[in-house]
Amino acid sequence: MIRLLWASIVREPRATIGPGIVFFASGAFVALCLYIVVSAASPEGQEALRAGPPGSQSVVAQIAIFLMALGIGVPTCFVIATVATTALTQERPRLAAWRLAGASPSQVKLIVLGRLICTAIVFAVVGAVLSAPLAQVAIDFLLSVTTVGVPLPAHVDAGAGAVAVAIVALLAVVGGIRPAVLAGRVPPVEAVRERREASRRLGVGQWILAGIVVAAAVFLASGVVAQRTPGAASTLALGLAFAVALGLALLAPVYVGPLLALWSRLVPASAIPAWWLARASALQRLTTTSASVAPLTIAMIVLGTYFSASLTWELATDSRQQAAVNAQQGLVLFAPGAAIAILGSAVVLFAIGGNRARERAQYRTVGATTLVLAAAALIEAAMYVVTATIVSVIAILGIVQLFVAGLAAANIAASIHLDWTALGACILVGFIAIGATTVLPVFSGTRDGDAAALVRDA
Repeated sequence: MIRLLWASIVREPRATIGPGIVFFASGAFVALCLYIVVSAASPEGQEALRAGPPGSQSVVAQIAIFLMALGIGVPTCFVIATVATTALTQERPRLAAWRLAGASPSQVKLIVLGRLICTAIVFAVVGAVLSAPLAQVAIDFLLSVTTVGVPLPAHVDAGAGAVAVAIVALLAVVGGIRPAVLAGRVPPVEAVRERREASRRLGVGQWILAGIVVAAAVFLASGVVAQRTPGAASTLALGLAFAVALGLALLAPVYVGPLLALWSRLVPASAIPAWWLARASALQRLTTTSASVAPLTIAMIVLGTYFSASLTWELATDSRQQAAVNAQQGLVLFAPGAAIAILGSAVVLFAIGGNRARERAQYRTVGATTLVLAAAALIEAAMYVVTATIVSVIAILGIVQLFVAGLAAANIAASIHLDWTALGACILVGFIAIGATTVLPVFSGTRDGDAAALVRDA
């Protein structure tokens, strides 16, 4: 078992490094949250917070816990499940070879899950250690967007770092269950088949989970419209944004392919050869395409809804000072999760780098130049971002419209206003991250590398 576990790490480093990047970011953010909680609970922290408004310690702890649970925990679990599941595309022949050699399905599951847990522990430790010097900066910024208004000395505790690592390891278990189960189901005959993507069909468990999320979204939507208190309506609208984002991410394999195929026809394939290559690449690997679009959609919907609702509220009540505070709070609460989600969109493509190298080598053998392949990779990244943007804007408009209806119930006249600053930031960062993942490997390819890619696992 240990030898197979080590072999899986050595032979498929992308399947380790990809999730490791996400675990590193999660470990750093979770550790910062726990450092904040420990600082507030320390004797020095309690003494400092007594000078602030009543309940200051509770406010700090609640924000940190909310950030860990929704801002970091949910995106991390989804991204890890997505990345690990997509990485199985390259690992199916090797997993099947293990089955032929006598490994049982349970052993294969334990190896895949064990690799995720080991990766989580190692990278989370690095993240927790490197985030320690930033604890005071994080605390100062957090308190600047609250009503606490008192300085809080940072208290970095090794125990808090260890707990952060344990939390990330738990997230790895939750996010890795489905990939491990799928790995155990790989039949031995896959060892002699050509590499192929897993089925794009949703499993029964995914449909059930999606149904629960949709039901929660309907419940929250009715609450947003029925609320007569603007504060409660905004809170429910934010919860609705999380539910809608998660529901659309779970259902991404159902709609991403048709949507991409529909809008990408606007550019004639004969006009730009690179466009044809990019479109063909995205549509023939729809499992990977939907896995890359889904995390970016989560980041866009959550951030876009929060800032668009804040802008709508600001223009309806002319509360510019409160809007500035809301913007800063939004950065504290949702920027870490958005960063993890955007990283996930890029890491998905990194995890299948071997398959993409083989694909590029095939194109080169029929005459495609490096410049054409680079342009196709860049266009492919743009296709992912545009598809995520279309879905996100439609979702945000619907959620903010419900929020406007809730304000109308409270006798506050408002109209929808999209905050394109937040959406634009997600679009730009997402395009840079995904574009770097798709374009840079094109220039690292060589003739010998192409030959190796074509004969690998043949």
